[in-house]
Amino acid sequence: MQKITDVCNQFYDIELLKGEKQKNADVSDSFMTDDDTEKIKEMWAYHMPCILLLHKAEYWHKLKPIYSEIYTDLSLAVRKSLAASLLEIAKIHLDEQFLTQVLTTYTSATENEEVKSRSFQHLIDYIKLVQPDK
Repeated sequence: MQKITDVCNQFYDIELLKGEKQKNADVSDSFMTDDDTEKIKEMWAYHMPCILLLHKAEYWHKLKPIYSEIYTDLSLAVRKSLAASLLEIAKIHLDEQFLTQVLTTYTSATENEEVKSRSFQHLIDYIKLVQPDK
């Protein structure tokens, strides 16, 4: 049971996601490959709104460093998932300055077209959320 707990804790390990720390060799080398860190990032990206919804806005202080690390990830799957969920995350916890920075990045001219498309789908709703009186 302890091995399962140790592996699960790696999902919350920001140093591992940043690549600054190697995974725990005793626990995970026997079944985790080098691609697993990328898969973990993809799962975080996909499930971020659900995790925030379950743990409420008070949990944002734990999720924001993870989100900050993965929203600029090179993986297209990670960026597409986060772009598609930006509005839902903002509805749960509006960190206006940070989320506007993410949206600006995702709608920039240098961003992938699929990521831009997913970002633009919710742009008007995001603006309404940020400035409800306009």
